[in-house]
Amino acid sequence: MCGICGFVGSSDKNLLKRMTRKLTHRGPDDDGYYVDSFCSLGNRRLSIIDLEKGKQPIHNENQSVWVVFNGEIYNYRELRKNLEKKHSFYTNSDTEVIVHLYDEYGERFPEHLDGMFAVALWDSEKKKLILVRDRMGIKPLYYSILNDKLLFASEIKAILECDEINRTIDSRSVASFLMYRFVFGKNTVLKQVKKLEPGHMLVKDSKGLKTKKYWRMSKFRKKSDKPEYDLFDILHSSVKKRMISDVPISALLSGGLDSSTVVALMSSLSDKVRTFTVGFSVKGDEFEKARYVSEHFNTEHHEVVVDIERAVKDFKKMIWYMDEPVADTAMVPSFYISEKIRKKAKVALVGEGADEIFGGYLPYKLLSGKIRFLPWNLRENMYFSYSTVFSEKEIGKIIGGDFGVREYFNASTRNGSNLNNILLFDIRNVLPNYQLTRVDRMMMAHSVEARVPFLDTEVLRFSLSLPESEKVRLTSGKHILRKSVSGILPKKVVKQSKRTFFTPMRHLHEKGFYDNIIGSIEKSELTKGYAKFFQRRKMSNKTLWKVFVMGVLVSWIEEYSGEV
Repeated sequence: MCGICGFVGSSDKNLLKRMTRKLTHRGPDDDGYYVDSFCSLGNRRLSIIDLEKGKQPIHNENQSVWVVFNGEIYNYRELRKNLEKKHSFYTNSDTEVIVHLYDEYGERFPEHLDGMFAVALWDSEKKKLILVRDRMGIKPLYYSILNDKLLFASEIKAILECDEINRTIDSRSVASFLMYRFVFGKNTVLKQVKKLEPGHMLVKDSKGLKTKKYWRMSKFRKKSDKPEYDLFDILHSSVKKRMISDVPISALLSGGLDSSTVVALMSSLSDKVRTFTVGFSVKGDEFEKARYVSEHFNTEHHEVVVDIERAVKDFKKMIWYMDEPVADTAMVPSFYISEKIRKKAKVALVGEGADEIFGGYLPYKLLSGKIRFLPWNLRENMYFSYSTVFSEKEIGKIIGGDFGVREYFNASTRNGSNLNNILLFDIRNVLPNYQLTRVDRMMMAHSVEARVPFLDTEVLRFSLSLPESEKVRLTSGKHILRKSVSGILPKKVVKQSKRTFFTPMRHLHEKGFYDNIIGSIEKSELTKGYAKFFQRRKMSNKTLWKVFVMGVLVSWIEEYSGEV
């Protein structure tokens, strides 16, 4: 619901205002500041809860603790009811519970939060700054350390307002991106800028700086012999929590199982649900399926057709909003659907996460016990080949050197070779650094907050308790999810096979989208050692995918860096 930024270790009001202005798209409704001789906090607000009084920064009773916050706390009413026994509140916002939780529990306050959040809390008496990121990494938070100064922000571009930040590129991160389409762990493509990882907190005080985990994934004990009933109740509760809002909400609807489940549950809780679908008006689009689901649940439905000529012109703009080099072709339709949503609503529920936690993608079958006649290492190599873009040999030709980036993937099987370990790898790495980054940036580009019901903590804990047989079958993935929603969705929606979000690369190529990207690549110093690869014009979809990945990287470097 916001963009946050700030720093400790110096006082510079002009820098703080420049950083905050860079985040205006994340919060166009208001801005707010806190400045003392040790700490500066900035906020751009997208007003969703307590529209009149919820202005940030928020403080406690004696104004010794201040907080800026991006996200939503879904259990804030329950927390407030308990905290009011000892504390007085001056707003009705979810943000205010954070300062009082800190007064009660100190650094353990994030353990009580149910939601998606990036928090910066300043304890002025202890001269302590605490940064916290939500358990699943739905909301972003970056930081940079310059001697005794620590800068942080919701997006890298705000940190780069500080002239002292070195923009040197990290070659190992580039290699990670070229192989996986994103950068792993706490690193970014810039050496001096880091990500706070999901479920982590960073504390800076007089004792120094420390980063620690405040949450670990754990299993949920099943309550009955029919776990599909348990899952339905948990999902229903998750969607209900995410419909808390003082402004209109909506949902992205593709007509597939995941988004249709979200819309079905929303429709059981509200008489009026707004749904939005995006496509390119070519064969394979999701319009027809989405219309069917919309008509079934009588939603207020809207369709968005992507204008390819406009997409060519807007590509660099998308890169700027994306903030990190994330090569997800769905960035194009996501950018335009959020623009349409903003005219009707500030909040949209999305179906991301279901495939990772319930085994929805078809390649997961390669790793399931149903094909045990193939050795595990062969199945793993097949999955790795499917999941990556450039090979290590190709990466060496592009940027030189051997960076050993396959090690990120190999580490996923150290605790045993099975599908659930690969799912955990994707939950911990692919989700926050790829899908959720694209969703957050492209939605916030037009000031729309995305909420993710499938990534509720209880949904995740429940899925971790299930054997792989409840997730992946020979005929389909997400078996348990299909069973749980069979009573509320039309049969043909429940039984349909999985399709990824449809972006027609061939159609984009024919309309000139890729010619624009290739032109940028051929001019780049980065790609000279591998230029012939990009000079071909009759390209397969696999080659177009590689061109897109490289184009995202080159465009990002042109926008953000000074040295390769």
